[in-house]
Amino acid sequence: MITIDQIKELTENPDILTFMEFLINSSEGKAFPDYKKLDLMEIPALVPNVWVIDFREIENRGCLFHFSGTEVDRNYNRNITGIPLEELYSGNDFERLVEHCYQNVYYKKRPAYSKRSVHFHDGFIDKFRRIEAILVPCSEDGENVDFAIGLAFYNISDESTENVYVLI
Repeated sequence: MITIDQIKELTENPDILTFMEFLINSSEGKAFPDYKKLDLMEIPALVPNVWVIDFREIENRGCLFHFSGTEVDRNYNRNITGIPLEELYSGNDFERLVEHCYQNVYYKKRPAYSKRSVHFHDGFIDKFRRIEAILVPCSEDGENVDFAIGLAFYNISDESTENVYVLI
């Protein structure tokens, strides 16, 4: 399992640090937490920002959203549970974010961290949506990744941020 110090090198976001401490403690010394044993009520304030990917049938269905908190759904203007990530996400950073980060949580069994901005511009709006997210592999048997649990935060800004995509 990764350490909290590795996360602190990437972010100062106290909610991401709390989330990662929860996952590290829930791992009970194993390489990955077991998603089915996680009690999200230990971190109730973070649940609206939690999302879970089901990797059990990745080759047939892709990265399927198994759960999405209300803030994650609000970002997509709908409930995204049951939708493959590959169908839902249409950003211009698809290859870097989905293929090189999120899918590699499964293939390389490593957490992924991203901090990026998306530009919204039309006749009325000229803003950036800034997104900071982390996705952590989970395993029931301690070896094979079956789920991943993530935390995402969204805010609107007048400024963009330098995009960061990291496998930890």
